[in-house]
Parts: sequence; C-alpha cells; structure tokens
Amino acid sequence: MRARPVAHGGGEDARRSRVRWTQRGARRERSFGDDLVRLSHEVERWRIKKLAQITTLVRQHGALSGKAFPGRAAIPIRMLKVDREAIAAVHEKPGSPKIGHYVPGTRIPILSDDDFSPAAHTAPIVNMAWHIATEIEGYMRGRGFAGPIVDIIASSDFEE
Repeated sequence: MRARPVAHGGGEDARRSRVRWTQRGARRERSFGDDLVRLSHEVERWRIKKLAQITTLVRQHGALSGKAFPGRAAIPIRMLKVDREAIAAVHEKPGSPKIGHYVPGTRIPILSDDDFSPAAHTAPIVNMAWHIATEIEGYMRGRGFAGPIVDIIASSDFEE
C-alpha cells in the first residue's frame, strides 16, 4: 500500500507560523486607527513646513524652477496648492514625452532641461522626484548647477 502524501501546511510548525502571523495582523489591525491619525498629523506637519519653506524661497528669489516630474509629484503639488507664481516651470530630460504639457491640475509648464541654464541659475530648485533625490542632485551638479536643491518631500519635513 502506498503512503498517502502529506498536504503542505498541515504540520505543527506551519500551524504555529499561521498563529504568529495572525497575531501580528491582529496587533496591526488594533493600531490601525491610531496609525491613520498619526499619518494625518505627519502629512499636515509636512504640508505646513514645506509650504512655508517654498513661500520663503519665492519671496527671496521669485518663482522657482522645478526639476523632474514623476506623476506621483502631482499629489504633493496639489496638497501644497502651488501654482505658477511659486513654481515657474518643471524641467525634464530632453526627449521626455511630458515636455510641452502641464503639471496636472496647474498651469505649471513642463519644459526641457535644454531650456534651463544651470550655470546662470543661482536660485534654489525644487526637486519633484524626492524618491531619487541623490540621482537628481548628481545629475544637476553634473550639469553645473551649484545652487540649493529642495526636495518637495524630505525626511526633515516630518521632524517636530
């Protein structure tokens, strides 16, 4: 007589693993409401700090230039309610299909980097691609930009 195959996941180790996983999930579920409230407060802290920073820079330098526009940047731009008076244009690498269009929900044009003269530009720029900040900074420094680069979202924005 042939031995019956044992179904995977039926052993004691698998059962304990499922229990631990379920307990972790239950703990996460219990704290979900508190986590959501905390997230809301952190986002509001970011919004207030970033808007103040951009407003101060615009007062000092006039409308700023932006660099790189991943689609996800439309969310913080919308949350900050910035417009062309704050960000004159956002610059993308030449050949980007985004060039010639606008940042969604605004009249902020998306232009080619060919329209941006890094050596002549001393005002800060706003990096919209915060998730690849190091790469954007390296690219801009390589093009000769020596001014400050302000990430639209930075970890310091969430500090009290």
